[in-house]
Parts: sequence; C-alpha cells; structure tokens
Amino acid sequence: MSNDPTLLAALAKAIEDTAEGCKGIVTAGEHGVNVGFRGRLTTTVKKGKDGESRATVKIPWTKVCALLVQRAGVTREATLKAIRDALTGEGDLDVLPDYDRLTKELADSLPKLKRNGQFKLKDTSLELEIG
Repeated sequence: MSNDPTLLAALAKAIEDTAEGCKGIVTAGEHGVNVGFRGRLTTTVKKGKDGESRATVKIPWTKVCALLVQRAGVTREATLKAIRDALTGEGDLDVLPDYDRLTKELADSLPKLKRNGQFKLKDTSLELEIG
C-alpha cells in the first residue's frame, strides 16, 4: 500500500463518511476488531487552501472569568448573579457599550492559529470486500 498522504486522507474520509450511520447502533463497550479487507476507492479530492483563524475559540473562558473575579475583589454571590444574568440575558446588560470594540481589540492582539483547508471528496465510490 502506498503511503501517499492524499490517498490515506481520502481513504480515511471515505470510510468515516460511510461509517457515520453505524456509530449510533454500535453497543457501548470496548470491541476488538481484527479483520482483513480488500477494496477500491474512486473519488476526486478537493483540498482548500490552508489559512489562519482568530485564537478566540481557544480562550479558556472559565479561567479568565475566575481571574477577573479574583482580581476585581467581587463577592461570590455577586459574581454568580452576574454570570447567571449574562447567560440568561437578564439584568443590566448595557453596562458594556464597548463590548464589540473590546472583543475585536482582544482578538486582534492574539496570535493567529493555523487552520487546515477544507478537505472534501467528490463522486466517491467505496467498495470493500471484508473477510
């Protein structure tokens, strides 16, 4: 078998897409698998350009909130009420009129994360002989 990265990635994606419906019917527990198979994969691989994304999705918000609370000297009850109000949309949420600007400044100051381009298969046929 070739170790061509395009071939291996296409095969993995085709098997993943084919097996998607099976995951829900497998029973809970650990299942050993040791089976030989032969097969043919016919497809067209389309790989998008790699890029960058903002690091805001990686911010550990629980830790950030804990540090803010600790350094602001806010009491536990007031902190929990503020967090609950923010999550439920209740209370005075107009206290941060510059929220969008502050969020943009924070996001712009963080390093960018590398993101792999989208990987798609087109006109895929996967035939497996298991046994």
